[in-house]
Amino acid sequence: MSGTHPSDEALQQYVLDPTGCESADIGHIETCPACRESVATYRLLAVALKEQPAPAFDFDLAAMVIAQLEQPVTQREAPGQRKRKEGWVMTAVLIALAIVVPAWLFRRSAYFVFTDMSAVFYGVVLTIAGLVVGLFLLRLYKKYQDIIHLINK
Repeated sequence: MSGTHPSDEALQQYVLDPTGCESADIGHIETCPACRESVATYRLLAVALKEQPAPAFDFDLAAMVIAQLEQPVTQREAPGQRKRKEGWVMTAVLIALAIVVPAWLFRRSAYFVFTDMSAVFYGVVLTIAGLVVGLFLLRLYKKYQDIIHLINK
């Protein structure tokens, strides 16, 4: 005996299919009282699991899925879809307010701020904005590809 016991996975494998176990594990299990006790417990558990009735739905899941698939796309609406639409509207309103209110309040002084800046500054700002938008679009495209790949599996 090596002094160490086989893992629980090895004991479970011994219960389910002893031919798949290593010979050292089999020899240890057959001579070790603690391991034989664990094997007996796993056997009781395996027998109890086999005696359990197969789970069954009290409704026809296939019929429910087919009924959903047969509906036109315009009639189908996910439970949270309306909330998401309202959330986008609220976000758009808040963004518009965050832009319009300061622009209205500082309209006279903003004119002088932007007329004194050089074309190089505008070029740098537009380049950075273009890069950020491009990176977001690239990330969105990669996510789209991943989803399509998952669907096609």
